[in-house]
Amino acid sequence: MSHRPLSRQEKKAAVLKKAAVLGAGLLLVVLGFLIGGRILDRFAPQAEEPERAVEQGLIEIDGVLYRRKPETVTYLLIGEDSTAVRAPGTDSKGSGQCDFLQVLVVDRQEKTYTRIPINRDTVCEVRDLTEDGRDLGTSLVQIAYAHAKGDGREMSCDNTVLAVSTLLLGAEIDEYVCVTLDAIKVVNHAVGGVTVTIADDMHSEDMKPGDTVTLTDDQAVAFVRGRKSVADGTNVNRMSRQDQYLTALAPVLRERISEDESFAADLYKALQAYMVTTVSLGDISRLARAYLDCTDMGSVSISGESHVDDYGYLAFEPDPDDIREVVTTLLYTPV
Repeated sequence: MSHRPLSRQEKKAAVLKKAAVLGAGLLLVVLGFLIGGRILDRFAPQAEEPERAVEQGLIEIDGVLYRRKPETVTYLLIGEDSTAVRAPGTDSKGSGQCDFLQVLVVDRQEKTYTRIPINRDTVCEVRDLTEDGRDLGTSLVQIAYAHAKGDGREMSCDNTVLAVSTLLLGAEIDEYVCVTLDAIKVVNHAVGGVTVTIADDMHSEDMKPGDTVTLTDDQAVAFVRGRKSVADGTNVNRMSRQDQYLTALAPVLRERISEDESFAADLYKALQAYMVTTVSLGDISRLARAYLDCTDMGSVSISGESHVDDYGYLAFEPDPDDIREVVTTLLYTPV
C-alpha cells in the first residue's frame, strides 16, 4: 500500500476556532492510560511553504485524494510511563515511553465520539530527536518510543503526534493531552473508584477472576497498567482492560459533572502536576457541560500480528487495510 500525506505536522498547531461539543472528554483523557473523550476545539497545522493540497486539507491514499470531514475533530490521548512531575514551569528531566495511545474522533454534527486505540508496540516511522531538539532522522520502531524522544514535554508530545499522524496515513491530529502514571490515581480518587469485573488473574487476593470490584486508586493503576504477568502478557490484553475501565468510568464522570458544576475545573487543577496538554483551564467547565449531550460510540480496533523483534521486544504489525478503513470511514472522504 502506498500513501503520501499532504499535510505537515512539523510545526505546532495554531488555533483557528473553538467549538464546545465535548468537555468531559478531557476528564477521560486525563487518565492517560485508558481514557477517551475530549473537547471540540479545532486546530489546523501551519506549513512554512503551504501547498494547494495542504490548504485544502487533503491526503492521498493509494493514488486517491481524500478530504477531511469538516465536522470531525481529532484528539490524541497519551499515557506516559513515568512518574515525573510535568507541572508548568518545572524543569523535569527525561521522558518516558507512551504506554497508552488513543485517538478520539469527535463528530460535531452528530454529537458523538469514537475512540481509536493504538497498540504501543505498533511498528511505524518515528522521528529521532535529542533533548535539545536536534533532528537525527527517522527509524522504524515501536510507536511508544516517539514520546521518549525529546524533552519529555511539548517536544515529545509533538513527536508522538507526528508518529500517530504518519501511521494514520497523514490524518491531522488537532490536539493532545498527555499524562503520567500518577494521573490514574487522581482521576480514580476523584470519582470515588470505578467498578469493574475482573476477567484475568491479576495475582491479587482482592482482584480475583470473576470478582466485581470497585477499584481503589492503587488497584486502578494495577488494573490498567499490568501486562507482563497478566494473561498472555501482551499489550493487546492490557488494552482490553484499559477499554473496560474507560467504559465503566464514563457514566461515573457524567454523574459527577451533572451534580457539581465545578467538578471538571477542580479535577483539571488536580491533574496539572502530571499533565502536558494544549487544553486550557478556561474551557473545561463549559465543555464538561456540553459533554453531557454527546454519545460515546465505543472504540474501533486496528488488527494486526505480534512478534518478537531482533532485540527481544514485542512488536505489532498493524493491518494496512484496517488503518485505511478507519481513516476513510471516520475522518476522510474521497474528493
